[in-house]
Amino acid sequence: MKATKLAAALGMSVGLVAAGAVYAADTSNMTVQAAVVGSCKFNSTPVLDFGNLDPANATNGSGSSTISFWCTKGSSYTVTAGNGNNYDIPNTTRQMKGPGATDLMPYSLTLPAAATGTGAGKSTAITFAVTGTVLNANYINATVGSYTDTVQMAVNP
Repeated sequence: MKATKLAAALGMSVGLVAAGAVYAADTSNMTVQAAVVGSCKFNSTPVLDFGNLDPANATNGSGSSTISFWCTKGSSYTVTAGNGNNYDIPNTTRQMKGPGATDLMPYSLTLPAAATGTGAGKSTAITFAVTGTVLNANYINATVGSYTDTVQMAVNP
């Protein structure tokens, strides 16, 4: 009788193990991923001021503005200057608009070699100067008053 109880107990035990195998565990690996996009943003709005241009002086007017921006680390960038609101298409010249309807003053802008490069991340600002020139010949007969233009600066990753 003891042998029968032992055999029955062993049989149940084997049956439980066999039944447990039906519910066996499994594992799988999950891939986790993300992509950092190249992004560039200006830190401030630049202003290039030629100051007071005196026709009595025989010098060219000059000015500069500091551009400050950041780009994603490792992202190549290029900074460009648009033509401005008063661009003279036939002469390919930027112009500031003066107080009268026909008061236009040509000027030039120069971006340095640093206008292209590679970003170092949001916490590392990239700065450089954009310079401009108004030739004396372009303001010696200009009407008194303020002259302005708006040039769109763009930084592209």
